[in-house]
Amino acid sequence: MQRLLLVFLAVFTVFLCRVAPLLADPNGSDDDDAVFASQMVCQAPLAKVVGSAAIFNNGDLKLKIPGLKPNTVHTCVIVCEVGGLVAAAPCGPTNAKGKLNTVLPGLGRSGTLAGGCGEPVVSVFDSGNTFCASGYGSPL
Repeated sequence: MQRLLLVFLAVFTVFLCRVAPLLADPNGSDDDDAVFASQMVCQAPLAKVVGSAAIFNNGDLKLKIPGLKPNTVHTCVIVCEVGGLVAAAPCGPTNAKGKLNTVLPGLGRSGTLAGGCGEPVVSVFDSGNTFCASGYGSPL
């Protein structure tokens, strides 16, 4: 019986070792490792909480926002409320259904943000009237 239990534990351990890399995030970042995470709250035409934003210790900005204009490149901005530092970059494009699901490598540690960012606010906008900002609760 003990031998059967040892064989089972060995097989199970090998299984876990083989599966772990498959479960890992290919971008090397997990939302649990974020130094900043927030909902994205949008104004008209969306007028609701629709997505999420996260900034990781390596500076990567990860955005997931459905319901935007399809096939559109947006501008993503990080503003540091403490210090007034700003970093911006084009992000997207959205897919055919209007979902923005992107990672901007190092944006949160680029240029003036290299030393860190106090109280970041993440904003996403297009050339029209869509504007989303990090926050919690009611639409803008």
